[in-house]
Amino acid sequence: MIIRVFSSKCDVKGMEKFYLEKALPILKKQKGCIYAFAGKNTEKGEVVMVTVWEDLEALKRFTGPEWNKPKVVPEEAPLLRGEPSLVNFELIGSVTKRLLS
Repeated sequence: MIIRVFSSKCDVKGMEKFYLEKALPILKKQKGCIYAFAGKNTEKGEVVMVTVWEDLEALKRFTGPEWNKPKVVPEEAPLLRGEPSLVNFELIGSVTKRLLS
């Protein structure tokens, strides 16, 4: 499994709306995306999106060949303040205590 962590300084209110109305519904339908979590830190003016993918091939189907670079869609770009950060990790273990919706 691949854990993908995207974070950025941004217009938090605008990005929250984008995540709820656009990004999360798209990820929910994406084959191979097991989990997607969006979070915000209003004090610091930043957001994070953490996704978990079945494998690297599933991630590549979503991102295309530049899977190791942030995927920013045109309607998201004006909400960002500077360059976003992206790190991909291979899962080494997990604990799940309850399912989230």
